[in-house]
Amino acid sequence: MRYPNFEIYYNTEESFKEVQNVFKLYKKFSLVDSTIVILYENKGCNILFSTDSDYNHCPFINRLEFPIEF
Repeated sequence: MRYPNFEIYYNTEESFKEVQNVFKLYKKFSLVDSTIVILYENKGCNILFSTDSDYNHCPFINRLEFPIEF
């Protein structure tokens, strides 16, 4: 599956262990939320657009709830 504007990532055994660690550390996160945290960190993101306020519990995530105008 290749699309020009999308990247698809698969969890490796190592990355899933990272996900499990985040899942255990932040009790409010689901496994999907924990996977997003690891992807955010590993890809060097600086903003996460999400209405899920649970991400506020993760100190290194900069969550943007509403779109901003450039």
